[in-house]
Amino acid sequence: MSMGPIPVSKRTTLAELVVKDPGLLERGLDLVESEIEIGPVRLDLLCVDPGKRPVLVYLVGSPMEEQDVPLRVLAGDGAFRRHAPVLRKLFPAKGVDWDLPPRSLVVAE
Repeated sequence: MSMGPIPVSKRTTLAELVVKDPGLLERGLDLVESEIEIGPVRLDLLCVDPGKRPVLVYLVGSPMEEQDVPLRVLAGDGAFRRHAPVLRKLFPAKGVDWDLPPRSLVVAE
């Protein structure tokens, strides 16, 4: 795990860093899938924490995107809960307990 701030100049760079090492966000976090659409909601990353709880990750790269964060998180939570049975079938071997409620992480530059 890296310590200290990592300068990121573009949103794609932020996504690349986190996809390579989700532990940069939180110790023990593992990537399930990146850039996934759940119903009408686009998640930047779907991860799982050490307690097998799903973690929805939203990357924010500009002040304009910051305005949409609360709605994205609420919509993502609702979409995840509605589509959990489908996600369970899509990612059966990823170690996620799909019955647990998801957590959300917002990562901003």
